[in-house]
Amino acid sequence: MMNMITNNSSSLSEITTGSSSGYGSSLHYLSIGSTRSDEYSNSFVDAIFKVSTKSLNILSLAGNNCYDQSCGYLPDQIQHLSALSKLYLHNLGNIQEFPEWFGNNNSFSPSLQLLHINNCKKLRHLPSKEAMLRLTKLSYLAIGRCPLLNLKKIREISDDDDSEWPKISHIPEVYEDGNQIPTHAQ
Repeated sequence: MMNMITNNSSSLSEITTGSSSGYGSSLHYLSIGSTRSDEYSNSFVDAIFKVSTKSLNILSLAGNNCYDQSCGYLPDQIQHLSALSKLYLHNLGNIQEFPEWFGNNNSFSPSLQLLHINNCKKLRHLPSKEAMLRLTKLSYLAIGRCPLLNLKKIREISDDDDSEWPKISHIPEVYEDGNQIPTHAQ
């Protein structure tokens, strides 16, 4: 099994990996961080995801929280990671909503168990309710420091059509800014 952590890498030639067993290994955990405005290189992300579509269990993406159009996105390649069980998203400063493919019968829909979203300052919308329901194994959702994301329960606000609560109320464990929110699944 192989783990890889990289920061500010724009090509595979800048990364070294090691195998703990010395035998043919597969990538289990990947953490990609960026402090540059160009975020992660598409060729880099393509190459990594291509070799790990059936083995990558844990993915952590950290942006630099910039606000120009070139950063704060979810690479489309994520939807092909069939073994992905944990997804951590941090400082994706430009993301306002999840892409249409998130949760829509893609490879990771039946495997994703944990979703952690932190410090995505412009995030307003989670995937659709139908897409969230397709994440059949999702049992833990943690959201922190996403001030524009409305997680208020509808019963608390009578005229709130913008609440994301119906999309997440079926998930057994939901946390907002470190506080657990009781859901229908508990």
